[in-house]
Amino acid sequence: MIDLRLEVFEVIVRDEGMGDYYISICYKWGSGSDIENELRNLGEQVFYEHEYGISEPDVMWQKSLKNIATILQTARDLRPSEEGETREIYNRLRQKVKVWVRTKCHEVDNYIAKRAFWPSEVLDVKEVQDEIKILVSGDLLSKESKEDRRIVELAIKWLPDEEKRKPIEVIVDRWIGLLNNRIRRLGLLLGRATEIHRRYPDTRFWFYVEFD
Repeated sequence: MIDLRLEVFEVIVRDEGMGDYYISICYKWGSGSDIENELRNLGEQVFYEHEYGISEPDVMWQKSLKNIATILQTARDLRPSEEGETREIYNRLRQKVKVWVRTKCHEVDNYIAKRAFWPSEVLDVKEVQDEIKILVSGDLLSKESKEDRRIVELAIKWLPDEEKRKPIEVIVDRWIGLLNNRIRRLGLLLGRATEIHRRYPDTRFWFYVEFD
């Protein structure tokens, strides 16, 4: 039934040196040329940026954007939903929308871990919309904030050798700039997806996270 994947945005960069992750969209083939074109245009409008070593969901979680962080984490792998506050938020969101739990969008995908495919209706959840507004409202992180600097330093998972030779202050400054840019673009992506969903309320599509 679902046989087409559209990769639209890189949200989780290389995870401890293991590879790249992208937000992807699954939708039914034949949903209609208008919405299919809009979803393709959404992918073309978002600029890919290949930077390695940090997890945006970890940073968003620490900044209390826990609904979007949970969606991204469970869209990659359901295991984070098995314990703690992530489980509570995952279960609460599942009560509001019907999550599709499976391993892949289409038959040629070789991904084997179970993950959550989040329906476009999750964009209607007030808590999710509130967090999207925060993502696009301005810089999420400040170089002058000791707490923000601590959050970023703890979220760094992997660094190339040339980065390791730099002072941690320089590394954190660089990452704060990159994260502010990428997290804002994530908010713009979700905002555009919300507009598409509301223009075509009867056509469903699903978000998941794809490993490359």
